[in-house]
Amino acid sequence: MKNLFKRTFVVLLIAVVTFSITSCGANEEENGGSDKVPELTMAVLGNVPSNSELFYEKLDEMTKRDLGITVRLVTLPSADVMNQYNLALTTGEYDMYLSGNWMNHAANARANAFLEITDMVKTVTPALYAAIPKDDWDGSMIDGKLYCIPQTTRDYSTISGFIYRDDLRTKYNVAEIKSLDDVADFLRAVLPNEPGMSGLIASPARKYTYAKNHDYVGIDAQDVGGGLAVYGLVTTQSNDLTSVVSLLDDPVYLEVITKMKQWYDEGLVNKDILSGQLNATDMMRAGTAAGSIGTDARDLWYWGQTFEETHPDWNIEMYMFGAVNYKSRSGQTSVVIGAKSKYPELCLKFFEKVRTNRDYYDLMFYGVKGANYNLTEAGEIDTQDIAQENLYTYWTFWGDENLTRKQANRWSRFDEVYDGFVLATARVDPLNGFQLDTSAISAELAAMQQVQTQYQAPLEAGISADPVEDLEKLKIRYKDAGIDKIINALEGQLKAFAEYRASLK
Repeated sequence: MKNLFKRTFVVLLIAVVTFSITSCGANEEENGGSDKVPELTMAVLGNVPSNSELFYEKLDEMTKRDLGITVRLVTLPSADVMNQYNLALTTGEYDMYLSGNWMNHAANARANAFLEITDMVKTVTPALYAAIPKDDWDGSMIDGKLYCIPQTTRDYSTISGFIYRDDLRTKYNVAEIKSLDDVADFLRAVLPNEPGMSGLIASPARKYTYAKNHDYVGIDAQDVGGGLAVYGLVTTQSNDLTSVVSLLDDPVYLEVITKMKQWYDEGLVNKDILSGQLNATDMMRAGTAAGSIGTDARDLWYWGQTFEETHPDWNIEMYMFGAVNYKSRSGQTSVVIGAKSKYPELCLKFFEKVRTNRDYYDLMFYGVKGANYNLTEAGEIDTQDIAQENLYTYWTFWGDENLTRKQANRWSRFDEVYDGFVLATARVDPLNGFQLDTSAISAELAAMQQVQTQYQAPLEAGISADPVEDLEKLKIRYKDAGIDKIINALEGQLKAFAEYRASLK
């Protein structure tokens, strides 16, 4: 009986040991070895700070403790970003990537380069899903599926205007700038009296026209300064979101290009405006430009802070054209998980930490406190005493409106303008969730680009014998380039999107 008990015990012991070894082997295989912590990699943009070892020391401490992983950021070379990015997606070299409409987000998602997370984000990381507004999730869907975690810091690219030195305005007793005519009066007063000052180095034509009609919504992005909006192609909000209209047919557009013609002839526009060699930031900082048209509000605020910092005796003001700020638009900057990642759930849990935990967010957004930034008593980011080489300049691709801190050295009027103008006009984009596909019209778009460069850009800069006649010629050239085919393709996609959205109700 005792021998039977011993034999039974030995058999059970062997079974338990065998099971344990097998289980450990399985875990070792999943984690790359029992002593090896999984290392997740993410492709990013930006510059590595010189004291990055402090960053990784802090990051490792947190991720090993909370998730049992390490994370490494890999910067893509600025000279060859898109090629390296596409290559990495193809090979599955990294676990995580930044994304956005500017990096072909929809096309990459449809090509299965990204992991679909529609259900996973709700079950694996419910806190992450709850932390981001539904509008932002909805605006990130592609064909009804989720492939990214969107940032929720708001994009203000529908808002533009004229930034200028108000100290020069008061010096020459010019009225407060509230219109384009006031801009011209300002330049007329300043340019003859300030040696070396340049006239306008950018045209307000499209931005101003867009701003004066709050029904306009860009088709391919929030930014009316890029993509299809370069050719003036937009849709409308209140009339019909399925019909494409053109800024070129708007009377305001003709009004602006007519003004630009007058200003160019008068010398209020820089003669080298089309050279591509003029840099508004450098010229204003050097005192060779009294003001400039900003591409969007982010540029204006950055310029305001930069000029105040370098020239405390200047007074920087802005005349903003007045466009509505749309938020939660598809294709906004986001982070994604590569379809070939071996650790998709760990990637998602890492993103959840970044978007729901202050310590993680501050580290990933600003770097190490004391090394890459300091905090004021009000909890604002202060980098004035941080060496340039230690500034944390990775692309902030996980911006969160609830966690992002204000900059201590921001433009002095930032809060007033941000709260009173930007937030007051912000609303969800009526095309939220729309994903543009230009694959069937690529040849026509290439032809349109040629027309834009050769004929539209000079017209908008004021280089024209007759704006009325030249505008009509431009429309004909666009027609010859295939604009009708482009509009038909766009309207087809807009109508399909409208039907899809109606089906969800």
